[in-house]
Amino acid sequence: MQQAARDAKLEKGREDARESEREALERATQERILANEETEKIAKEKAKSELRTKRLRDETEAQATRVREDPPAIGAIIKSVRDADQLLCDGYRYRREKTRYNYEIRQRAKQSHDSPRTIISDARMNVSAEAAALIPQYTTTQRAIERTRKENDVARPTPTTFADIVLPDELKVNSRG
Repeated sequence: MQQAARDAKLEKGREDARESEREALERATQERILANEETEKIAKEKAKSELRTKRLRDETEAQATRVREDPPAIGAIIKSVRDADQLLCDGYRYRREKTRYNYEIRQRAKQSHDSPRTIISDARMNVSAEAAALIPQYTTTQRAIERTRKENDVARPTPTTFADIVLPDELKVNSRG
């Protein structure tokens, strides 16, 4: 009887071991299936991404060939690759807002004796938020104003040296001649 009990326990232990082996095999199989599904999903996403990239490249090349075959008129507004308006003039591309900003700065520098800070702040008020990132830095614009005034002989608003003071010829004549 004790032998039968031992045999029953042994048999039960073997069955438990087989059952745990089956469960481990099932878990491993499920893990492999999940891993394969994830790999397939990643491969599909990669293929979609490559297809999108190829389509975009083809569209860009097609647009470039269209532009080469039929160039727009001089001074025409065209779209850039990133869908921004650009002015095409004499073979050069200009952003409309940036060009308008630079033109306004140079015109005000020629016509007025305002400080560069005032000119720049007034010009920046007229620029849209999208184009604000494209306009030159403050110091660059300030130097452009100084160069424009130097070229056109417009006096600075606050002279720093005696050489900066520009006097008209009528005022240079004194009582002695």
